[in-house]
Amino acid sequence: MKKSLSWGRFPSFPDDQARISTGVAHLDELSKGGFLVEKTYLVSGMAGTGKTIFALQFLMANLAEGKNSIYVCLNDRPEDIVLTASSLGWDIEPALSQGKLQLLDMSPFFSRFALKSGNKLEPKRNEVSIRKIMVELAKYKQSNSAECLVIDSVNSILLDCKASSESIFARELVRSLEEHLDCTSLLTFDCWDGPGEWSVHPIESYVSGVIDLSIGRKAYQFNRTLSIKKLRATAAEPAAYEFAIKPIEGISILQGNGESGTVLNSGNGQKKKVIDQKKRPNWVREEILEKD
Repeated sequence: MKKSLSWGRFPSFPDDQARISTGVAHLDELSKGGFLVEKTYLVSGMAGTGKTIFALQFLMANLAEGKNSIYVCLNDRPEDIVLTASSLGWDIEPALSQGKLQLLDMSPFFSRFALKSGNKLEPKRNEVSIRKIMVELAKYKQSNSAECLVIDSVNSILLDCKASSESIFARELVRSLEEHLDCTSLLTFDCWDGPGEWSVHPIESYVSGVIDLSIGRKAYQFNRTLSIKKLRATAAEPAAYEFAIKPIEGISILQGNGESGTVLNSGNGQKKKVIDQKKRPNWVREEILEKD
């Protein structure tokens, strides 16, 4: 018996503004249908919290809806992204071969080092220009009419800014993405909680939504938490939800008994149940295929 993934359609939600799926079924319900079309969203968290998986899940769900996509790799190599998808049972090779998904390795574009004589690495400051970034991305968008864009991670772009201009640069990046690319963009952001590090970056002020992923420890167990920090034009309270990363399903919000659907902590500090769904989300199905 062999299991394969079939990405079905997400439920539709009545709304005044067009939305597309976040890739996480329960998050779609909580956000009244998903992300606003052609807006920019941020998924933040420390290493290992599931940001790349969230980004892949966002693209997989929308590829299933016929929306071509671009994944910009700044931390990992494209082959690492393919491997991550494969580890969850997601085959992105057909979308790549058909040109529906483009994996772009743009890390050299933001390199801070250059080879000098004697093969010695010496620091080199690359001047990052919003215009250069948009010109490069526009070329690839035009080639496959992409509607969804992921930049993983945006730290490589933002850290090239001087501290005094960080907020201005972040604002211009978000505005340029929305005004010139006509894509729904998801940016991943690596957080550090070390001494002297800011846990909130100015870019959070300019994006339309912020989803934070974290890992906490209780006794001998580790728990994953998805927090809604911000969703513009959406009647959703800030809240935290426990989740698991499962083969085929990917990120799945859990109940206390391991099933989908309970808020761990809502904005008013009370625990409450908002979703009662004991079966798997209707947009992800496992199909059992008989061997020949």
